[in-house]
Amino acid sequence: MDRTARIKFCEVCNNKGFSPQSGIICKLTNAPAAFETTCSDFNEDKIESGKLAEYRASREIEEGKAQPFDFEKKIANGDMWKAMIAIFGSIVWFVVGYVFLDRIFYYPPILFIVGVVALIRGILKQKEEGKKRRMDVLDEEL
Repeated sequence: MDRTARIKFCEVCNNKGFSPQSGIICKLTNAPAAFETTCSDFNEDKIESGKLAEYRASREIEEGKAQPFDFEKKIANGDMWKAMIAIFGSIVWFVVGYVFLDRIFYYPPILFIVGVVALIRGILKQKEEGKKRRMDVLDEEL
């Protein structure tokens, strides 16, 4: 077990201390934690444990909140099928809006551009993966 995994135990232990040189230490040994799987002297601090769990949950919620243009980012980082659907959908949306509703919607051209960029990225990604596969085959032959 490495130090970062041990610190997760020590963060919620009543026996934790702090040293400017070493960071979080054990008050009982005045040294950084050295256990392998579990600490025999572990004494959980219920209050600190609750606070830490609450903090981690709030961070997960904040990271999961929708941000502006999340949908477009997912398309741009996704595969080519999503890009083609975005391109086709934007064309249909624009044509239906213009022909049947006599309105020009401004979002379809943006979606079209995002779809084209994602399609180009997907093509380049597939080419790169193909090169890697060919190199792997050549390496195996050697």
